[in-house]
Amino acid sequence: MLVNNRDWLGQISLISFLRDYGKHVGVNYMLGKDSIQSRLEHGISYTEFTYTILQAIDFGHLNRELNCKIQVGGSDQWVISRVVLN
Repeated sequence: MLVNNRDWLGQISLISFLRDYGKHVGVNYMLGKDSIQSRLEHGISYTEFTYTILQAIDFGHLNRELNCKIQVGGSDQWVISRVVLN
């Protein structure tokens, strides 16, 4: 099955993202992630910094709506943030 995450992520405004999701993920948690640490020295955009939260929203939606049980990420991704948003 192929789905487009724009179908659910496209409905989230920036204010909603910050209010409903961002408040659950501490900056210290994010800074402790290897994927963030490795980027800090060379600079990281806000988009890259918050990408892991979008991954968590994706998996939460797929789990609730489509009964998805496994999430697979690329070799550059450490996909664990869904646990934080639980």
